[in-house]
Amino acid sequence: SMTRMMKGQNLVRKLAACETMGGATNICSDKTGTLTENRMTVTEGVLLSQLVKPIPNRSELKGTEEQLDVLIEGLAINTQDASFIQLSEQGTWDYKGNKTECSILVMCESLGGKFIDIREKIVSKNNRLRSLTFSSDRKRMTSVILTEDNRLRVHTKGAAEIVIELCKDVISETGEVLPLKDEMREKFLRHINSFTSQGLRTLCIGYRMLDYPQEVPNIREYVDKLADTDIETGLTLLALVGIKDPVRAAVPSAVQQCKKAGIFVRMVTGDNIETAKHI
Repeated sequence: SMTRMMKGQNLVRKLAACETMGGATNICSDKTGTLTENRMTVTEGVLLSQLVKPIPNRSELKGTEEQLDVLIEGLAINTQDASFIQLSEQGTWDYKGNKTECSILVMCESLGGKFIDIREKIVSKNNRLRSLTFSSDRKRMTSVILTEDNRLRVHTKGAAEIVIELCKDVISETGEVLPLKDEMREKFLRHINSFTSQGLRTLCIGYRMLDYPQEVPNIREYVDKLADTDIETGLTLLALVGIKDPVRAAVPSAVQQCKKAGIFVRMVTGDNIETAKHI
């Protein structure tokens, strides 16, 4: 067995580990990047209440110029600075950093935004006042920025079923801001189920304008003292997107081999249950 392990170029520190592995009856595997390729692409979505597939350019979307600008700004600024994309010589996008966020940046560019310019414009003026980072518990990320007219804008993105519950309004196809009533909420939930049943990861993107007392002496300190729940509430729903991450070509046969050997493969993921079932 040691010889076979050597031929497979496996480094074994303890021989007993081989015996332990040989007796395994269960394998718990991460999904993203292990069972799947971790090559994310936004393939379809509901942008400003318009069902689109694939993601169109800006001119094909309805809505006001201001609403489109806010959507693009949220895609660019409410991502980690370490997430970065650039065009390769072959004309395809190279991803650096978080692959899910990179797919959002590609969507930003597809809609006519320049994520680097937007980031530099806000960050260089130190106008990103606060970031609520993503975690497996929160399943969302939020940025609070100071606009050029000295207003506070909140951008939130995250797991669709989580963020949609934080929204109270939605932008209609005609550009109107309407209350997100039960009927409209159910419509979006049906879209979420449709996307997840195809194995797509779903994200919702929302925003709000945050009021503050004009007599506040230091706006940054004011924002820092706000509770997360006071920031991430009363959002206006801008977009729902479905992100495709293909299964690795070798995975189905590998899982079948495990089954034949009596080994049960379990998938561990924080994704929506329907997305996990499809994979």
